[in-house]
Amino acid sequence: MLAAQKPGDALWPSHWIPAEGENTIAKRSQSSSSTLLYCSWFCPFAQRAWIAMEEKDIDYKYVEVNPYEVDPKEEGGYTKKQLPINEKKRLFPDFLAVNPNGLVPALDNGGEKLYESLQVTSQLNGTAIGWCSAA
Repeated sequence: MLAAQKPGDALWPSHWIPAEGENTIAKRSQSSSSTLLYCSWFCPFAQRAWIAMEEKDIDYKYVEVNPYEVDPKEEGGYTKKQLPINEKKRLFPDFLAVNPNGLVPALDNGGEKLYESLQVTSQLNGTAIGWCSAA
């Protein structure tokens, strides 16, 4: 079972109201871009990279990664119980191929891989101009 991501998901509480972030995730999750941002909506470090991608208007596909155990008794299914790395490898093999540490954010730009929020944002802010192509 997955934790709640959007209205209609099994664990989405009826009192939760989608905001702009959920709308952006929904739109970017449908992208066919070869640039993949592995992210967790609730992680401030991942949000740093996510906001930078949006501010730079980079075409990318948002890939949600929940690094925690899911518990249907918790609101939205969210816990702070870290998944073991072997379980992350089973659930998110493409993500672990980008960041073997299993932490978000991670960025795969057509095979060129980068992780850690400071590294991603530095790259996007001109450390290596041209690394990601704008939409």
